[in-house]
Amino acid sequence: MDMINGALSKARKVGLISPALSDYPELEGIISRILDRGGTFSLSSLRADRITRSLLEQLKAAGQKSISIAPEAGSERLRLLINKHLTENQIMEAASKIAEVWSFSIRLYFLVGLPTEAMEDVEEIVGLVKKFRHHMIKVARPRGTIGSIKLSINCFVPKAFTPFQWHPMEEVTSLKSKQKWLKKALGKMGGVTVSFDVPKWAYIQALLSMGDRRVGSILLRAHRLGGNWKRALTSSDVNPDFFVYREKDLEETLPWDFLDQGISKSYLAQEYMKALELKTTPVCKVGKCTRCGVCE
Repeated sequence: MDMINGALSKARKVGLISPALSDYPELEGIISRILDRGGTFSLSSLRADRITRSLLEQLKAAGQKSISIAPEAGSERLRLLINKHLTENQIMEAASKIAEVWSFSIRLYFLVGLPTEAMEDVEEIVGLVKKFRHHMIKVARPRGTIGSIKLSINCFVPKAFTPFQWHPMEEVTSLKSKQKWLKKALGKMGGVTVSFDVPKWAYIQALLSMGDRRVGSILLRAHRLGGNWKRALTSSDVNPDFFVYREKDLEETLPWDFLDQGISKSYLAQEYMKALELKTTPVCKVGKCTRCGVCE
C-alpha cells in the first residue's frame, strides 16, 4: 500500500499489473482503499475463474468500462498444453457474472500458432466466442444494454528460457491463412470486433528471441537500412529460418545457455515434454520450493 499511497499523492489513477493479478488475495481490499482515497485504477487481465461479483461491483463503482480476460486458446486441449487450468464452463460463468453486474466492454485475448495447433483448435476460438456472447446476451437482455466484445488475436512466439524454447514458430504463411479464416468467421458476429498482430513482426520477435550472435549482423543491417527488415533479411548471409522454424534437440547447446536466470534447463525440458503430453503442472506454492530451481 505504501507504493499505492505514493502514487495517489502524485496522480489520481493507479495501474495494478501482475502476471496473475486476480490470484492476489488482497486485491479487493487494495481496490477499496484506492476508492476510499478518491483514486481510480486500471487492471491487467483477470483469470476467468477468479472473477467475483464483489470485484465486478468495485469495477462498476470505479467507472471501469472494460475488463480483460485471456483464455489464450479456443480449445481446452491447447489450454492444457500451455498449463492454463481453465475450462469452458468457467469461462462461460465469467461471461454471465460480468453481464449480471454491468455492460462492460470485454476484451478477450487469444493466440494462434500454439504448438501442435490444428485447424480444429482455431475453429474452437469462434465457437468459444459465440457461446461467450450468447451468455452475455441471455443475462443482460432484460437490462436492455449488452456489452461489446473485443478480440485480440496474436501469433504465438517461442521465447528463450521457456518450455517452448525448443519448439519452432509456425510459418508466417500458415498464420496469415488462419487469421484470414478467423476474420471471415468472426466478422459475421454482431457486437464483436477483432484485431490481429502482424505475422511478419511476430517472425522478427522470434528471430530476436531465439537467434544467436549471428543475428546481431541482421539487426545492425536493419538499423543501417532505416528499419527495412525485409531488405535486411534477404541481403544477409545468415539464414533467419534456421532460428525461427527449426525444432531444436533437447540436448543441443542453446545460444543463451551461458546465462543463469535461476530456472534450470532440465526443468524447462521436463515441462516441455509434459506440455506435449498435455500434463499440467500445479502453481507454485508459497514458501520454500526446489521444483524449478529459482528459489534455491
